[in-house]
Amino acid sequence: MKKNFTLFVALFVFAILKAQTPKVYYPFDGQSLNSTFGAYPLSTVNGSASFTTATHNGNGTHALTLDGLKYESTPFVYDTNATGLTISFWMNRQPNQGNGVLVSQLDVVQSGGGMTNYYGTFNTVLWFDGRLVMELYTSQQSSSAITSADTVPYGWHFVTFTWNGNKKYIYQNGVLTDSSGAQGSIFKAGASVDLRIGAVKYYPAGGQPTFQSPYIGQIDEVRLYESALTGQQILNLYNNGTISGVNQLNTDMAIGIYPNPVSEFLEISCDEPIETAEVYNVIGEQVIFVKDQITKLNVATLANGLYTIQLKTIGGKTVVKKFTKQ
Repeated sequence: MKKNFTLFVALFVFAILKAQTPKVYYPFDGQSLNSTFGAYPLSTVNGSASFTTATHNGNGTHALTLDGLKYESTPFVYDTNATGLTISFWMNRQPNQGNGVLVSQLDVVQSGGGMTNYYGTFNTVLWFDGRLVMELYTSQQSSSAITSADTVPYGWHFVTFTWNGNKKYIYQNGVLTDSSGAQGSIFKAGASVDLRIGAVKYYPAGGQPTFQSPYIGQIDEVRLYESALTGQQILNLYNNGTISGVNQLNTDMAIGIYPNPVSEFLEISCDEPIETAEVYNVIGEQVIFVKDQITKLNVATLANGLYTIQLKTIGGKTVVKKFTKQ
């Protein structure tokens, strides 16, 4: 009985951690197209990937730039046992943008008889007027969509779409703006339909496939979860870059961490002596805690990926930074 209970607890904890872990996460730092979890690396279609160092709020080292001519793609499998969906990212809306696909897993196939089939799971779009759209595909011929009432202003903004099995939600900058019913199950596309950033693939009847509705602008910190994050978790992502409740940045102090990316020792420079250092992974687990007046931190044992470091000074101020372990 005790062994069975222990197994049940272990499976329960595993299920929670899996639900809170992104299936993919693309920070684009270091001009990388890799997900921090190793699987599903992106590849650029129609040219080479372009990046900018003008990131949202100065976070990270790079963001992805899409010019309307190229987009990113990777073979992707949505878990058939998943009961929800969350897609989140930072986007830098530009003037003169037409209808642009943001993140999607969708192929549009036009048959000879004039019927349009949709092979995919979801599609997120920025309309020309700045409204956001999320489409969930319930079969090859039908979908359930939600359109935001509020527009996304120009510049950097944090956008999140979720579906919990009953309703769809749209958040802007951590705040819920729209919701709509969407009961039932969604069509789970197989590996033949790629996950794409910046365009949707269209197959005309009897013609060669093309890519339509390109997004023009910058996009950063793309995450996809096979579960619906809560409103608080989404607000935490907006404020801190993790779904845990790590304190927000204190921007009044000059602080530096280097090198970044780092492989062994992370050097820390700050106006005040550091009293504690806490390091969190992308699902909010604390992986390092040091209580001392430190100037460098040994991160050699950490797995490769993106981390958040929270530094508290002897004066009681808190600073949060991100770094990449490689």
